[in-house]
Amino acid sequence: MVTVPLRFAVSLGASLWQGITVKIVPYSGHRVFNFRINVLTVIFIGLLVSLLGSSLFYLSASTAGATATLERRSSELEEAKASLEAILTEITELAQRSTTLQNAMTGTLEAFVGLGQAGGMQSRVESGAIELIGAETNVRSGELPEIEELRRLSTVLRGSVEPLKRIDAVLSSHNEVLSDIPNKWPVAGGRGRVTQEFGPHLHPFTGQWYLHRGIDIADTPGIPILASAGGRVTRAAYDQYNHGWHLVVEHKYGFKTVYSHLRRNLVSEGDIVKQGDQIGTLGSSGLSTGPHLHFEVHLGENVIDPAPFLKISNEFQRRAGRGRIAR
Repeated sequence: MVTVPLRFAVSLGASLWQGITVKIVPYSGHRVFNFRINVLTVIFIGLLVSLLGSSLFYLSASTAGATATLERRSSELEEAKASLEAILTEITELAQRSTTLQNAMTGTLEAFVGLGQAGGMQSRVESGAIELIGAETNVRSGELPEIEELRRLSTVLRGSVEPLKRIDAVLSSHNEVLSDIPNKWPVAGGRGRVTQEFGPHLHPFTGQWYLHRGIDIADTPGIPILASAGGRVTRAAYDQYNHGWHLVVEHKYGFKTVYSHLRRNLVSEGDIVKQGDQIGTLGSSGLSTGPHLHFEVHLGENVIDPAPFLKISNEFQRRAGRGRIAR
């Protein structure tokens, strides 16, 4: 016995195979065209037209997207080209600066300790190892000129490392020497004014001519007093008839400094101090006409003018004779 679904399928198949007559009647009244086609063929043709339409739509959308991507890539390429030109300009300027830097380093080394000739720097300049930028370039096959430019610049910069290390060593040695020589201003913050210079003066109490053995720097009582150089404290005492509270610090190379008329001593005999350490406070102890620091510099057994040493690292007004001030 045939089931209902099977009957339906048979009926549907028969319907699809049934023909459809299509008649075409021209307006001119000529012969009428007609032809017969079954339902399956109509469905197939419809599916084929739909597929072709979808394919054309997809191709059109893809083409539009590709065009937009191409335009965007073209714009990015133009921007990259502009950036590359800017980079090449910077490279050229940097190369010129590197040549100037190399020449300046050569002169600096010669000025310090003559390392320019000893280290072979001058011969490198004369041989053209440094004057690379702006010269005729032998470009390798298939290589951009800018690549060769960068390679030459790299060579210049590599050659600058050793001279810089030498300069750093010279400067470090220079700073170490200066830290052991009394050249730091002994009043904190660069404060104070020089009220009396080294040399012959009338004594403020006796009225007699005498040799003033240091310089007097006046300022507010209590201002920190600093070690003018690194060394060892050899005296920390009080003298009511002359220096009041005072300190003596011995340094390398035979130097010795004296700090007198302090309000307080902040270090003791035997202490090791570094340049710039606070060792006391400004006062007016002992034989003094007002708050000031009396600062002396000794070299061996001789007392010397502190001003030339203080001028190494400081700018201050100093007296040069009666009523005259010099820098």
